[in-house]
Amino acid sequence: MLASPSLVLPVRGADDARAAVDSARAAGVGLTLLADGALGVLWLGALLDGLRRAHPDLSVAGVLDCGDRAGEALGALTAQGPGVAAVAVLFTGTPALADRLADIAAGAGRRLLTSPTLAPLSSTEQG
Repeated sequence: MLASPSLVLPVRGADDARAAVDSARAAGVGLTLLADGALGVLWLGALLDGLRRAHPDLSVAGVLDCGDRAGEALGALTAQGPGVAAVAVLFTGTPALADRLADIAAGAGRRLLTSPTLAPLSSTEQG
């Protein structure tokens, strides 16, 4: 399910997340946090989980940007932990690798994005 409209903002830490929540609330829209893959899917999943508990009325989603790093995307797609199932993974590498990762994502019930143009994601989207 797509949440519309949604504010897409980068996040590098808890301070960014708090500011993003404030911005989304001020705009009266949902929030999609975009994190660099180096931060890790477990970190982003836990952050989303905490934000959802603290702000249950706010639609919050997350995207982990793995760039063209297939190993990082694979790890993110197969990881398990709090909030991780709701994190979409962005991979911008070769189409052949993207196809293989898409199969893995589908098997794991996860969502793989292959375009840096992000559609807003809902907090209820689990894959």
